[in-house]
Amino acid sequence: VSGMVYGIAAMHEANALRTGDPTARARRIKRDARIALSSPPFARAWTLRAQAYAADAQGRPEEALSWLADAQTEAEECGQIIDLAISQYQRGIRLGGDEGAALVAAARGGIAAAGSHERMLEEDAGLR
Repeated sequence: VSGMVYGIAAMHEANALRTGDPTARARRIKRDARIALSSPPFARAWTLRAQAYAADAQGRPEEALSWLADAQTEAEECGQIIDLAISQYQRGIRLGGDEGAALVAAARGGIAAAGSHERMLEEDAGLR
């Protein structure tokens, strides 16, 4: 359970960083992510996405794409359908082109199949 709590903390901090909150700190994201990623896989994909959003906030888009690819792999391996869709969508909108469009379409299909709403895909506060 602590891994999930730290994963959630990393995501909240990443979104604060993405929206320009002057009190947000990338080092807190890294610390919380390190703890979450060493725990059982309840929030690992979430935590990897938080690191992607932090990388974006710090002007490192290639690193963000790498984190999102890792999040996608983690979610797929753990059978976390909603996390997989969010990871695909976030990666797809950043990649653009045919590859990005295919990821976005897969994400929309996946989130609908899971019985969730497309709004779930818009997790990154920096892109809302």
